[in-house]
Amino acid sequence: MKRALTPLLAGLMVSGCGYLGLDDVAPLDEAEALAPSDLVAAVHARPADAGAELVMAGQLWVPWGRVMDMADTGIRPVGSTHGTTVYARSWDRAPFDAVFVATDDRWQGYAPVIGRPGAAPADH
Repeated sequence: MKRALTPLLAGLMVSGCGYLGLDDVAPLDEAEALAPSDLVAAVHARPADAGAELVMAGQLWVPWGRVMDMADTGIRPVGSTHGTTVYARSWDRAPFDAVFVATDDRWQGYAPVIGRPGAAPADH
């Protein structure tokens, strides 16, 4: 039984190593300098009406995605910066995965910049 199973498994492994359709794969150093694809740019582009970066609790936050609709019941206030109230998802605890700012009955999400702290608390 084991002898019959071994060639079968080897055949399945070899057949799984086929072409995946990744024509535009570049080495890492070149890929880091390339412009993002249209899909990535559309999803992650900074919206024109997004505010500037936020600094909250010594962490730098940058806008991500598009302004979106979100239920007010799913978020809670977690702080403020420059007179703007900052919210997080009701289930999220510090350090937050994302924070949100209200903009005309919609919400702009902000993501933390990892490895880059914001201004010192006394600076803002």
